[in-house]
Amino acid sequence: MNHFIFTNPTSRSLLFQLESFKSVYLSENPRITSQLSWNDQDSISIDVELQKRQDILEFKGNAAKLDLQLIDGQLRLDVKNLTDWLSPQQQKSLHMIQGLKIQGTLKSDLGERDYNFDVQLQTKVNSFHRLPSIDISTTAKGNMDHFLWTLQGRGKRNEKLQFQGKVSQNQGVSFSGKTSGLYRMMTTTNTLPMNFTVHQATLINNNLIAQLTTSDGSQVNGNVNFNSSIPSGSFHASISPSESWATEWTDGNLEITGGEIDGHFKNGIIVAHGVSSTPNAYGFTAENVDVN
Repeated sequence: MNHFIFTNPTSRSLLFQLESFKSVYLSENPRITSQLSWNDQDSISIDVELQKRQDILEFKGNAAKLDLQLIDGQLRLDVKNLTDWLSPQQQKSLHMIQGLKIQGTLKSDLGERDYNFDVQLQTKVNSFHRLPSIDISTTAKGNMDHFLWTLQGRGKRNEKLQFQGKVSQNQGVSFSGKTSGLYRMMTTTNTLPMNFTVHQATLINNNLIAQLTTSDGSQVNGNVNFNSSIPSGSFHASISPSESWATEWTDGNLEITGGEIDGHFKNGIIVAHGVSSTPNAYGFTAENVDVN
């Protein structure tokens, strides 16, 4: 049942309560409470609260009396378990995200569609695809046309993520950063490092171009196109002699002095051409190895 409550006009406030509303994205319908208050000053106070169980979304702000489209205020979101809010369809894509906290400031001109913000977000990404769980903290500051962002993550075993970048309506997304202490169990006996430094990466029109170096010193340049459901792209890598991704599988039976790999992938198929100086491979030696 929905409730509309108008207080005494002398109190100069208006209270509106909505016990529930329907949405295809939510598993249960939360309750909304909003209140408008005004006085002899030039602004109107706005309080909006959306609540479900122990979770809350709250906005406290002000709007100019002479132009109600000018709004600024404080935003706070505290969700213990994100999947409790989502419909079964949404839970499938976001099941790895546990809790979510957001706080920050917003300033908007609804008439000009101009939105400025300075927000902080905290969440936990549960273990998935054999990667460890990570506590994530991000910031974003700017407007819808251009804003700066940072991302930091830390795991229980001192795994670390550290990225920073910017988003521009005209120039897309650009970022750099690195990971450390991050490993993935590939098989019961092989654990490979997921540590790398992104020197520069740009995402424009669903096309990602990146330059990175692995923790073992291999240099990789590549591009990935996301315009179809199955990504496609190409890459070039200069392989370090100590690259774990090349030697971990061989139990010490492969030694290389370096190499080059060129390749491309499409429709889930990878085609690569590699040339390497291989002094030792399972007891055999060769000056060069050419692999397709």
